Amino acid sequence: MRKFLENKFARYARAISDEPALDLFDRMAKDESWSGQAFTQATFINSVEVLPFFEKLGFEKLALLGQEGLTGPRLTAIESASEKVRQKYLEISLKVCENPQYYAYSNHLLYAGRLKR
Repeated sequence: MRKFLENKFARYARAISDEPALDLFDRMAKDESWSGQAFTQATFINSVEVLPFFEKLGFEKLALLGQEGLTGPRLTAIESASEKVRQKYLEISLKVCENPQYYAYSNHLLYAGRLKR
């Protein structure tokens, strides 16, 4: 049994050492953004970097919000819920979607802006 577990651990250690996105986890621990090859090409931006990024490009923010809002973690359950429940989630999500405190509930941030003149 010990040999079996050692072999299994060795396989996992090799597999994780080949994981191209390992750097992502190191960056997350440092609150840094990351771009690279995961299961597809991916970019993960720290939410506090979004506004400075667009400001450097000369944009004026019109809105920054959590795209899925509070529904993100429960989307599948909400989709099969009654219209009344879906409507309540929509109302609450619209009330708090621009509050940075709730960005973590969303899988995506949506930035809307226009070039400053």
